[in-house]
Amino acid sequence: MKNKLIAFTIIGVLVIISLAINELVSTNQFSALSVGTTSAQTKDAKPAATEATGIYEFDTVHSTVGFRIKHFGLIDVPGSFTDYAGTINYDTKDITKSSVQFTAKIASINTKVERRDNHLRSADFFDAQKFPEMTFKSTKVEKKATALSPPAISL
Repeated sequence: MKNKLIAFTIIGVLVIISLAINELVSTNQFSALSVGTTSAQTKDAKPAATEATGIYEFDTVHSTVGFRIKHFGLIDVPGSFTDYAGTINYDTKDITKSSVQFTAKIASINTKVERRDNHLRSADFFDAQKFPEMTFKSTKVEKKATALSPPAISL
C-alpha cells in the first residue's frame, strides 16, 4: 500500500508537470506558470515563440498539486500538497536543453482528515521526519507531439 500511494502521488505530480509543459509548448499561454526571467509581459499579451525561452516558476496561487488514491478499493480519496515549488527552464530553440525541477514539502500533505494526514506523514508511508521533501528533477526533455495531449503513464 505504501509503495502504491507514493507511486500514485509521484505520477500525479509528473502529470501536472507534463501538462504544464504541454500548455507552454502548445499554446504559449502561461496561465499555470509565472514568468521568471523572460521579458516583461502584460496579462493578455501572447509572446512570440522566440520570447518563450526562459525560466518559468510554478504559480502556486493558480495551481494545485493533487492526487487521488483508492480507499479500501471503494472510493477515491483526494489529497494535495499545499507547500510546493517548481521551475521549468524552457529553451525554444533546443528543447533538449530544457529542464524541470519540482519540490513538495511532505508535511504539507492534506486529505482533509487530520488523522489520515498524520498517518501519511509517519514512517508507515512518507516518513516526513526522515524525508521532509519530495523532489523531482528531469533527466531528459524531448518533444513528443505538436498537439496538446495527456501523457501516457503506466505502472
